[in-house]
Amino acid sequence: MKFWIVVLLSLIWGSFRAFAGPAVVTAGEHAGFTRVVIQFGTPVDWQLGRGPQGYGLRIKPDAPVYDTKTVFNLIGKTRLTATYVDPTTGDLMLSLSCACYAMPYEQRPGVVVVDLRDGAAPAGSSFELPLQIPKKGPPKDYDPKASYDWTTLALPPVGQIPNVPLTTNFGMPNLDLIQTLEPLRLALIQDLSRGASQGVVDMIMPTEAAEKPSATVPSQIQMGADLKKDQNQKAGPSAPLTVQRGECWADDQLDISSWGDQKSVAAQMGPQRQGLSGEFDTPDLSAVTRAIRFQIFLGFGAEARSLIRVFVPDFPDAVLWRSMAHILDAEPDPYPAFAGMEDCESAAALWASLADTKATPSSPQAKAAFLRAFSALPPHLRRLLGPDLVDKFVSVGNQTLATAIYHAVQRAPGDQSPELVMMQAKMDRLLGNPETAIAQISDLAKSSGPGSAEALVDLIESQVPLGKPTTFAQVQALEAYLTERRGGPDAQRFQRALILAKAASGDFDGAFAAQKAEPDVEAILWHLLVQSAPNNAFLTLASLGSSDPVSQASIAFAPQIARRMLGLGLFDQAGLWVTLSPETPPELLARVKFSQGDAQAAINLLHADDAAVALQVKAQAYQALGQDKKAAYLYNQLGQPDEYWQSILQAGDWQALADDGPAPWKAVAALLANPAPDTAKGPLAQNKALVERSVATRDAILALLDQVKRPVSAIQ
Repeated sequence: MKFWIVVLLSLIWGSFRAFAGPAVVTAGEHAGFTRVVIQFGTPVDWQLGRGPQGYGLRIKPDAPVYDTKTVFNLIGKTRLTATYVDPTTGDLMLSLSCACYAMPYEQRPGVVVVDLRDGAAPAGSSFELPLQIPKKGPPKDYDPKASYDWTTLALPPVGQIPNVPLTTNFGMPNLDLIQTLEPLRLALIQDLSRGASQGVVDMIMPTEAAEKPSATVPSQIQMGADLKKDQNQKAGPSAPLTVQRGECWADDQLDISSWGDQKSVAAQMGPQRQGLSGEFDTPDLSAVTRAIRFQIFLGFGAEARSLIRVFVPDFPDAVLWRSMAHILDAEPDPYPAFAGMEDCESAAALWASLADTKATPSSPQAKAAFLRAFSALPPHLRRLLGPDLVDKFVSVGNQTLATAIYHAVQRAPGDQSPELVMMQAKMDRLLGNPETAIAQISDLAKSSGPGSAEALVDLIESQVPLGKPTTFAQVQALEAYLTERRGGPDAQRFQRALILAKAASGDFDGAFAAQKAEPDVEAILWHLLVQSAPNNAFLTLASLGSSDPVSQASIAFAPQIARRMLGLGLFDQAGLWVTLSPETPPELLARVKFSQGDAQAAINLLHADDAAVALQVKAQAYQALGQDKKAAYLYNQLGQPDEYWQSILQAGDWQALADDGPAPWKAVAALLANPAPDTAKGPLAQNKALVERSVATRDAILALLDQVKRPVSAIQ
């Protein structure tokens, strides 16, 4: 029993210690900056400001315990020289030995990152303000206005000086010693200021020092004859700089095509991994470098990182290799070595674009370097990385780079993988060949192998906007794929494709019911409903009651819905929809008014409109009002002879019909326009003439009935 009590207490104590553990401080070296990461385990309220020798990080209200044992495991001391905890405030202090500045941010709740970047801090940076650290007062006999006595050494007796250096990665600063040196500090400032005013001391600002090849903090002051040296003298050619002022990785450091060859992997694997360690198990740096680079050449990121971790975790190029390994495995990089290098004029532009979904080269030189580096990749890496790059540049509208990458991948030998088929389809759509894209992915979508699910989604997204139908089998397949991906990162895209597929297959009820979870697809559904839905589905979903709510997406299609309602003879429904649209065309509104029996309102709406569609509506409205001659005039302008003569007939203008009308009407109109003269003297002669005229009229009417269709006067 005692044993289990001890075990239980041990577990409780272990869980308590895990919960209340120290904040772990780690650091990594990057081109142009050093990154310090503090992991607190829980969200914290933090503040960063200037300290005595660098920066201080303050946690409110209570300072945690810090674990700084591993800070310098992966970095040197070119920027960060020491970390310690201020015993008075509990602040984490970062001591610097560079012309650099701090740029902190919260990576996620409980993880604070401080980047120590080369150069001068941005203007107005709040992180340059000093933390209000309480200090002990200066010695009572200290007068800050008195000049410093350089003949005496104002230090405590030797026996009183602590053995611990001022700052180390494990010790604490001696505040008494720091404050005892305060008179020296002030005297130096005063004397150097006086020397600068007299021209015997040259002060170099931190921004200038950062730009000078050999500038460090101690060399920022030059005196005497040193002033005669050329301050602009270059120490040799330097690498191009990124926007963060960090050096770009050079091409020879990223020449991945030289890290392997086109022999079989089996033939290369053994020689490339030989001799990793020598006598006494000491790593052979050249052999380890060769092995790590070979793994990266193959695209084996995890294997490369494993070799780095075991053999050369602190090697300078290890930072570069780790980032490349993460990129090849499509994994987020916790310490990106290519941050800000997308505009480098070296292969770094390619890897920076691969590392960050938002980073793209912008200058012509960087774009050229990007394409040059991609084309130089081994064929298998071009095929591995190319599809994602094409997706990226298509999404940002950079057709030039997308096309160039596409052609570079096409030149790489090898079988067509699903990713390459999808890439080709994407490029065909981009180049205006959607039918070719559909043909390419149709077979892949029907298969049961890798990529078939993504291909089916791509197929639906390609063919539905073109009005092409989908099958019930495709809808079933998408439902199964969505079940597998429910809650995953691509579930939303599969859900959207399923909704579109249901609509294109005729299941508009199911599509509209499902779109409630995906409101962004509603506009496409209304477009499909108006264009291709059968009448029963259209009327079910588009018919409105006088107080029915309507969505914003449907209002955008109100004019099209009203036109279809007019065609179905549902004039009241057409009227409801045109009142919802803020931009109803006057011609459509006039048609609705006319269909509702208000012909004069239709004419008033279009009184000054001479467009053909407007003239058509006005002509029909004039006919409805009995103003047939006005209607005939408009039909004559429209070049519609049948409607013109119909209006002339309705107006009773027999002479016009008799003179120029169609042949069947011409004979009848002539009889009506020219009655027979009363020339017969006797009854028999008059009767004979009447019979002859009746026969002629009958023959003309029969001919007319045989040739002329019944006129249509209603508008549709």
